[in-house]
Amino acid sequence: MRSGPIPWYKSKGKLQDKLLQSHLSVASLGLVLLCTALFVTWLLSAKAQYLASDTGPTAQASLRVLSGIQSSIAATRGWVALGDPDFRQERKQAWEKEIFPAVQVLQSRLEKQADYFELVGLLNSLEESQWWIEDVAQTPGNNRARYYFTNNIIPISDAILTAMSGMIALVPDASSNSRQITLLNAMMRFRYHFTKSVTALGRFVDAPESPYENTFDIDLYKALNALSEMSILRRQMSAEQRELFQLVRVELTPFEQFGREVIRIRKSGKWNVAQHRLMTEAVPQARQLVKRLTRLSTNYSNKMQGQADQVAAISTTTIPAAVLLIIIMGFSTWIISSRSSRRLTRPIIALSDAAEEMANGSLRHDIIVDGDDEITVLGSAFNHMRHAVQEKTVALEKFTQ
Repeated sequence: MRSGPIPWYKSKGKLQDKLLQSHLSVASLGLVLLCTALFVTWLLSAKAQYLASDTGPTAQASLRVLSGIQSSIAATRGWVALGDPDFRQERKQAWEKEIFPAVQVLQSRLEKQADYFELVGLLNSLEESQWWIEDVAQTPGNNRARYYFTNNIIPISDAILTAMSGMIALVPDASSNSRQITLLNAMMRFRYHFTKSVTALGRFVDAPESPYENTFDIDLYKALNALSEMSILRRQMSAEQRELFQLVRVELTPFEQFGREVIRIRKSGKWNVAQHRLMTEAVPQARQLVKRLTRLSTNYSNKMQGQADQVAAISTTTIPAAVLLIIIMGFSTWIISSRSSRRLTRPIIALSDAAEEMANGSLRHDIIVDGDDEITVLGSAFNHMRHAVQEKTVALEKFTQ
């Protein structure tokens, strides 16, 4: 059989195992550090993903609903006050472009479904109130004081002024009768002050904070005084004038009653139906929604801020931690490599020193043999060889002597 050296890829020994163990130790340390870095990266990614996909959109959707509610209430106020059609369009856009899309986002993101259904119920009530206010605001019956004034005061006042003008027209021309002149003056004063009272009442409906209520009372009082004076001079009236005068007296009582009722309605909070419902229903509903949405937005904003702080804290510590891991890895690699190299090179150095001593003729020291690898076997063989050479040398010296 052919003999020869064993190829390196087929040779196996203890020294190869030690080298493999040394490399595996360094690789294991690197794997541990790599897993640590991957865990930190995963933690950062999870925090950022939660911040981007859950907390952030919920807070943004709450703010969108809140903004839409405020815009819709402002538009409803403008429509009630001014009747500009642009306000109706603004209210519609606030619901369709802000509130409804944001509510769809909240439907799948609110932690408690009860909160979502309660929010939707309040929004439906608010929308219904705004629709009703919008439909009623510019109708004739919305302004109850103006409606009452138009349908009650104006017809009676027209009848009274028409009758009084007829009485004045029936006064004889160029009358030299002093009583007729006095009667005519009383009629003229009545028509003047009565007209002023009607005008003052109409202005009071539009501006209740003005002094027109006092003007109405004063002029109506003066008109009644003129009427009393005409009653004294009733005998100076013709039959047609007496009929008209009786009509004036009959209509003055409901006129005064309707005038007081107009003032009472205008002073009450229900003088404007749409305005009253806006202030007593829609605005409180909007305030309740704003309160809930503000609390919801604040909660999720705090969560978002907490997550962002955690991400920032982890990011801040990542670089120093990475530098520390690199230092630890380098130091540990150096220690493991140094120990492994010492374990491997110490017997080789000892064998080299012994061989050099033996070449110089010194055979006094054995190589310390410790282990079971190939170098240990070589050291043992070297010690046997040294002993054999020493014995041969001693025998040769004896033979020479």
